Amino acid sequence: MLKKTLALFIPLFVSIALSTDVNIFLDGDNLNYTSSENIAGFQFTHNGCVSGASGGDAAANGFIVSVSGTTVLGFSFTGAVIPSGEGTLLSLNGSVTEDCLTDFIFSGSGGVSLSSQYGDSDDPICDDVDLDGVCDDLDECVGDYDECGVCNGDGIADGVCDCDGNILDCAGECGGSAIEDECGVCNGDGIADGVCDCDGNVLDCAGECGGSAIEDECGICGGDGSECDTDLDNCTSQVCINLTENSLNYTSSENIAGFQFTHNGCVSGASGGDAAANGFIVSVSGTTVLGFSFTGAVIPSGEGTLLSLNGSVTEDCLTDFIFSGSGGVSLSSQYGDSDDPICDDVDLDGVCDDLDECVGDYDECGVCNGDGIADGVCDCDGNILDCAGECGGSAIEDECGVCNGDGIADGVCDCDGNVLDCAGECGGSAIEDECGVCNGDGIADGACDC
Repeated sequence: MLKKTLALFIPLFVSIALSTDVNIFLDGDNLNYTSSENIAGFQFTHNGCVSGASGGDAAANGFIVSVSGTTVLGFSFTGAVIPSGEGTLLSLNGSVTEDCLTDFIFSGSGGVSLSSQYGDSDDPICDDVDLDGVCDDLDECVGDYDECGVCNGDGIADGVCDCDGNILDCAGECGGSAIEDECGVCNGDGIADGVCDCDGNVLDCAGECGGSAIEDECGICGGDGSECDTDLDNCTSQVCINLTENSLNYTSSENIAGFQFTHNGCVSGASGGDAAANGFIVSVSGTTVLGFSFTGAVIPSGEGTLLSLNGSVTEDCLTDFIFSGSGGVSLSSQYGDSDDPICDDVDLDGVCDDLDECVGDYDECGVCNGDGIADGVCDCDGNILDCAGECGGSAIEDECGVCNGDGIADGVCDCDGNVLDCAGECGGSAIEDECGVCNGDGIADGACDC
């Protein structure tokens, strides 16, 4: 109980001022005092000489007095004080002498520390090197606490922003995680995809960030277009092709929906150009390069680089160019600066004859140079129309001329529904008289039967 009480009230009692508010002296067993301030609590230590304490103005003002083997503590649970003045503070039991009592601490109203002096000495009751009003032997820090709560510490170090050693981030938050990107933007995304610097520039064809070099129509970086113009001067076809270094260039008066050409093994790969720009699929085999679009996209009419070819490509290693336009229409083409077409194309269908499955025209039955559907039949299988107009159908006319009809009905003799008369004429008017004679006159006048 004493330890708990000390823990609660030591903060109130452990300070002392250097000017004397309370003077203490021992007269026999009585501990007397003179005070210029109200006393709200007190504490002092002894060397075991005090076995008990009671009475005096402490008891008169309702103080609780506790005595341990080394300490005497007095305070009030109700906030009562011993009024300023003089008198006997306590009566002490034991073998008490002046030099067995030390370390007096007094507090006034509100926990204010009161300075004190014991006996007739001018010296303070205890050492207080840092002049903080707390006896050094009880002071947890003889000196000053820095801003981090460290006794006689150096405080927050230069370059950091708190006692944990954190630094300010770029957003000004102490210990924050925001950092500047390579463009100097706090928490920025840095250089965007597809650009090469913080200003949004892109690489030109020469690899310079923000440079102005561009490819000419011949596919040459920084070129003036002169290297491929002369090759196409004499071309009169819909698609004109030439080779500049490894760039296969074109001029076309029509949209290009697909292309194909052969090579002698000189092409190991193909990519880029307007084919790639327009989403074409380009396939390269050991002898053929094929380009087309699954979505129906086209390379618009105009001029540019069709493809960039990889390998040891020369003009004479490429042959048999075939181009098609929108809807699969064949386009005429010419390669290089020759007036001659790229290959023989007798039927002018845009397919080289040595690759053409039909040099000529397919008839309506898909027969190359065939005669088509014969007269009198309705399809390529030789079928004819039935009476219902179905090609190859099984419907026929009955004897009444009705398609798929049932013919003359039972009991009648023609398609109009007539019956035989008694003379055997279909639809005739002969009838039997009452005597059963066909077309007879019946019972004669004057007679009564047949």
